[in-house]
Amino acid sequence: MIPASNDSDLIQQNQELQARLEEAEELIGAIRQGSIDALMIDAPQGSRVYTLEGADQPYRIFVENMNEGAVTLSFDGIILYANGQFVGLTGAAIEQTIGQSFLDFVAPAEAKTFESWLRDHGSDSRLELSLQHRAGPPVAVRLSGRVMTQGGEQFICLVVTDLRGQKLQEQLRDADRRKDEFLAMLGHELRNPLSIIHNVLQILRKKNGADGTAEMRGMIEQQVRHMGRLIDDLLDISRVSTGKIRLENARVDLTQVVADTVRSHRDSLEATGLTLTLELPNRELFIRGDKTRIAQVIGNLLQNASKFTDSGGKVAVILRADESANQASIHVSDTGIGMDRDTLERAFESFTQADHSIERSRGGLGLGLALVKGLVEMHGGEVAALSDGVGQGSEFVIHLPIEAAAAEVAAAEAPSATRPRGFRILVIEDNQAGALSMQLLLNQLGHVSEVAFDGIEGLAAAARFQPEVVLCDLGLPGLNGYQIAQQLRQREEGRRLFLMALSGYGQEENKRRALEAGFDIHCVKPLKIDILEKLLAELN
Repeated sequence: MIPASNDSDLIQQNQELQARLEEAEELIGAIRQGSIDALMIDAPQGSRVYTLEGADQPYRIFVENMNEGAVTLSFDGIILYANGQFVGLTGAAIEQTIGQSFLDFVAPAEAKTFESWLRDHGSDSRLELSLQHRAGPPVAVRLSGRVMTQGGEQFICLVVTDLRGQKLQEQLRDADRRKDEFLAMLGHELRNPLSIIHNVLQILRKKNGADGTAEMRGMIEQQVRHMGRLIDDLLDISRVSTGKIRLENARVDLTQVVADTVRSHRDSLEATGLTLTLELPNRELFIRGDKTRIAQVIGNLLQNASKFTDSGGKVAVILRADESANQASIHVSDTGIGMDRDTLERAFESFTQADHSIERSRGGLGLGLALVKGLVEMHGGEVAALSDGVGQGSEFVIHLPIEAAAAEVAAAEAPSATRPRGFRILVIEDNQAGALSMQLLLNQLGHVSEVAFDGIEGLAAAARFQPEVVLCDLGLPGLNGYQIAQQLRQREEGRRLFLMALSGYGQEENKRRALEAGFDIHCVKPLKIDILEKLLAELN
């Protein structure tokens, strides 16, 4: 408030200001389309405090305590009224606010913008700018203005919204989007060379030569699988954290999933000198979930045990059913390096490393367990880490809800052991080394294949070669894979084709777009030979 003064000019200015303040208070009542029952003016120690009684008192309390700033301006920009929230946005005391120009609180760089907006009287319009804070950084706000008339005089009523939280959320969303785009690009760029290496290794393996290189090929294959898992973990943890993974929920026999997963990892664990044991219930145990993701969870725990257990150690997998609690528990334990209390507490956090030695001989990104936790929780389950300390081994326990007893489901048909007949297969891939290595592999498997290195060439080759199966990269020059699929499906012969999309991008959006474009399946590079043979066998 402006103090009284002996100077007659100051007294007159103060009186004029107080008169405007009175009208501003009346304006608050007009906003709620009510009338002011009484205006009580008190003047302790030479200052004036305005309060509203009767019907307007609840509204005054509301304005003073609202989460947004409320300001009344004269047409020349003088602040006639401000609530406590606006005072908090500027850091200035109320007596340093009332009677001051609103422009004094606007960041200098945006002063002209505000003046121009004010000349338009802020009528039914909004403006985003920054307010200066007396003791801190500028505050991003949105001004929502409306012209009001009271007692023949017009005022501008402002609602001042703090945008700092919104701006931060926008920045976080943008950073998250850019991170996802970067990870997708990284996965694509890494999977292309991995695909070539994988193809060549499969060709060498099929030759079964006795040249003494079998052991070296096995080492390379192991490292290719390891790099593939790292890429998958890196991309999957991002999808889990942002809710972009969609589960293919179905009735799943957990006993069979655990058995199959352990069997697929047994050779790699025993190759490092570990003993792997498995204990299963003697019956089916059904859950509702995604078979592939459950297998991924168990596989990650087995890889973790292998990584942190030295040769000669033991790894055990036990599946139990607790009928009273209506849940199943999967125990994966090892005799490895164990975990101290601090590591146990952070075991499931992203980028947590149990190996803190300078040589980091046990490697990894520290994402596997975070991914396990995310996928288990998506299935309505829980996971816990246990250890008696460093050198005492570790145990991970997963609890998953099981379905109530129901009619037995039909056992899945065993995959055919017969070799698939040869197919005419067209490979469309702009990476020439990748295309040629895939062609060599397909020919070695007994198929007849051709290659094309861009989309236009691919469509021409399809018309000439008349393939039965097309393996098509999505990121092609000229026409991309989506466009190729759409054009092939428009042809009479194209409607009978089996179209496989191959890509270094494995996001759900890429899979969805591929299916919508006309592909029968979307596969992530490198394409595993057992998956390819299974898909082709199903075409017979």
